[in-house]
Amino acid sequence: MTFRVGGNFVYPPPTLNQEECRALDRVVFIAGGVGINPVMSMISAMHVLGADKLGGMTRTVRVLYASRREKNDETGAEEEILFEKRLKDIAEKWKGHDRVDFKYTLFVTNGPSGTEGTKQDEVGPGNMATRYRRIEHDDLFDALGPEGNRAHTVVYVCGLPTMTDEFVALLQKAPGMEDRRVLCEKWW
Repeated sequence: MTFRVGGNFVYPPPTLNQEECRALDRVVFIAGGVGINPVMSMISAMHVLGADKLGGMTRTVRVLYASRREKNDETGAEEEILFEKRLKDIAEKWKGHDRVDFKYTLFVTNGPSGTEGTKQDEVGPGNMATRYRRIEHDDLFDALGPEGNRAHTVVYVCGLPTMTDEFVALLQKAPGMEDRRVLCEKWW
């Protein structure tokens, strides 16, 4: 067994200098399945630090999280998605905040049994939504925000290698983005 110490999948990003980190205006987190684990650690730390602090919440935070909703084999009841409640609680805390625009979108990649293709998207209270589909390229571009503001944006992508590779390649080529502002970690 081997362990790796360190890495660049941390917030604030080590790929930027301290001045660039202080100038960050938007952080985008994209997670698929268990890829939410390192992302949740960063979001939790930002949440605890609060607004207007290095390493804390930036002006704009977008969380796009794709996961399957499993059913309990014994009861048939739908199970909660990993960190679903915690992310909702954090989004609720930042709803309507005057210095932080926090939006959380859960993408359920398998609808409840018998509803595939018929389940309607749900828009939650202001800054939360549930979509019953996979994350699409337009979702990524919406999360990035306007091209002119991307010099102050950083993106974290974590999930299965196929998703991560596709999204990182797309985001690094997005107008106004630099490779060093798109960080990734692959979980499988």
